[in-house]
Amino acid sequence: MNGVPGGALFISNSTNGGSVQSSNGTLFSICDSSVIGSVQVNGATGFVLIGDPGDDHCPGNRITTGSVQLTNNHAGAELVANNIGGSVQVSGTTGTGPFPADSSAGIVGNTIGGSLACAGKRPATDQPRHVQHGDGKPHRPVRGTLRPGP
Repeated sequence: MNGVPGGALFISNSTNGGSVQSSNGTLFSICDSSVIGSVQVNGATGFVLIGDPGDDHCPGNRITTGSVQLTNNHAGAELVANNIGGSVQVSGTTGTGPFPADSSAGIVGNTIGGSLACAGKRPATDQPRHVQHGDGKPHRPVRGTLRPGP
């Protein structure tokens, strides 16, 4: 599924048998859905929301076999309460979202099967103790700004 440049893409309570991609769109949101593939959002000028059952009322998603890439988005992003089979990469994603709690890009409460990598303006994280990475080891909670490892 592909979003169109300049357009908004909202996916809710759906199953998608392939990847979801949006380049140079406005708003992007995926809630309570299953994706058998990757989710890639690049150059969004509006808020990017991939799960957040809290203040944004967007239940988390199941991204079963693919990764999530958020690149050069400019109006905030949240990646919250998702089960992601692959890796997560966030690069150059800045700005704030529509609610006071969305003061910076955030990665919170996800289960990530692969690696988590952030570059550029690094999003705040608050991953809970039950999150595990691909090596099977529990992920230690991180508060504040995520810094890349050595």
